[in-house]
Amino acid sequence: MPFLQCLGECFGVVDPVVNRGVAHHPQPMIYAAQQVYQPLPAQVVPRPIAPIPVRPVQAMYRPSQGYEPQELVQFLQQKLYTKEHKSALLNDLAFYLEDGSHPRKLRIDVFSALASNMDEGQEIWVDDVPRQRDFFGNAAVDLIFEELDVETTQANRDKLAASIGDLVTKYAPNQAQFTIGGIQRTREQLLDWILEFKRPGDDFANNLEAALRNAFAESVHNIDVRKHGALVFDAMTRLAPSCAHIPYEQTQAEVLQQFADHPRMNDLNRALVRMGLMIAPNPEVGFDTNLPGVLTVLWNYIKGCGDPIVKAGLEEALQQRLLDIHVDKACCTGCIERLLDVPSGVDPRLSIFNRAGAVRDEVANLASGINERFATLFEGTELGNADLHDFLDSEFITELKTGMLTEAAKQELKGVRGLAPSEFENEIKRMIEGFA
Repeated sequence: MPFLQCLGECFGVVDPVVNRGVAHHPQPMIYAAQQVYQPLPAQVVPRPIAPIPVRPVQAMYRPSQGYEPQELVQFLQQKLYTKEHKSALLNDLAFYLEDGSHPRKLRIDVFSALASNMDEGQEIWVDDVPRQRDFFGNAAVDLIFEELDVETTQANRDKLAASIGDLVTKYAPNQAQFTIGGIQRTREQLLDWILEFKRPGDDFANNLEAALRNAFAESVHNIDVRKHGALVFDAMTRLAPSCAHIPYEQTQAEVLQQFADHPRMNDLNRALVRMGLMIAPNPEVGFDTNLPGVLTVLWNYIKGCGDPIVKAGLEEALQQRLLDIHVDKACCTGCIERLLDVPSGVDPRLSIFNRAGAVRDEVANLASGINERFATLFEGTELGNADLHDFLDSEFITELKTGMLTEAAKQELKGVRGLAPSEFENEIKRMIEGFA
């Protein structure tokens, strides 16, 4: 092939005639050579990667599947396991307890699920230690107390009551002492706490021992409660305008009209109707006025209250007591004592039962109990021998007792009795000074 023809095939054809007449800057015309390759695409498509296989949703638990703790809890709650796999399921779930980074609510579910599904005497190893179901039940109570300290809701109170009930009646029915949040508690104290949390109608409350139910039902018949109610009623009759001739039907109508916008208006009405039927005098309360008369005196007192803030508080308290009466189906004495409890903590004129004084007494009792149990808790050590306390670091002992008192108050006054920390913090500080 001639040389020029070869160049033309490779680089195109040069036409020397096109630019004739242009003396100084000839511009040869280049015709494109034949394209012998394919250009690269504008965007390179990556090679597809095979997807990671996903474990299919399983209706039943199977060992060694790498489940999340939430899945294992669900398997236990819904009984989605075979009998031969139950032990493996419990051990799989207990494995997650060695990781303390899981959220508290999840750990509560894990401890509770283990305790409620283990057999009596069964052991599961956690942190190289064999544990029975009372350990897991106790741990659930501790964590629920922590959750209640962060979020004081009725749901958490109900959960705590149920967990304490399971602990003392199912997991450790013969145990006399329990350690809750590092504080030693007697069985009787925990049973009292259950009554504090109890809400009528709960399945758990209905399954309590008959003795506990009777103790709660008879609390309004206590002589101290009756004395307090009689004092409040006497004060109201002296401070309120006379209402001797006001019929109960008028009182009932006025109360319903005042609370007409309440979402549970029907329940309020049922409570009022029920109380209107209890017309017989009840000498047990310490005065002759019957139940309808007590409500009439109370309502007349509320209407005549000159402080709008106190009046609003009394009305709100009355709403709550009426709802309690409806739910509790209280006896005549119970209804009267609930009505006479309306001013407590609301109206300074009728706060005969001094709330601040009661809190002070509660804190003093807690501090006294810690001092009494101190030797028992550390029996056999220098801390358990009062004669050796002078040789110990006083700051250390004070710090130890302070921690015990603070935790006890947080459990009992805030967690169980529902008091705001501001109501007892100053008393705690005062008692701590007494430890020093």
